[in-house]
Amino acid sequence: MESNNSLMANTLNKAIKDKNFSDIEDECNAIEQNMDKILDFFPPGSLSEDSRAKPEIWAKWAEFSKHPEKVRQAARELAVAAKAGDEEAVKVKFKALGEACKGCHESFRTPKPKQGP
Repeated sequence: MESNNSLMANTLNKAIKDKNFSDIEDECNAIEQNMDKILDFFPPGSLSEDSRAKPEIWAKWAEFSKHPEKVRQAARELAVAAKAGDEEAVKVKFKALGEACKGCHESFRTPKPKQGP
């Protein structure tokens, strides 16, 4: 899942840099579709050694389960700005999307392990 997130972020960054509003809309649509399924990736008891998910996901399920809608809404707003071709609004809405993602990741995902020296 993490590699998928990085790929989407990189693709979205490139589309914004290139002012490719159509690609921005497409990526936002993909993000919205992913948010429709995200909670399915966290069934009770699915925590594993390889996962960066925190146990708080299940302990605070009501809070955790609100995050996909926040991300979905931010992606919708970015798509609207892109559809309008509003470069400044795209930058503002992209930042808001990043904050929506970060809100969940900071609360419910452990930091990446540090790589050797």
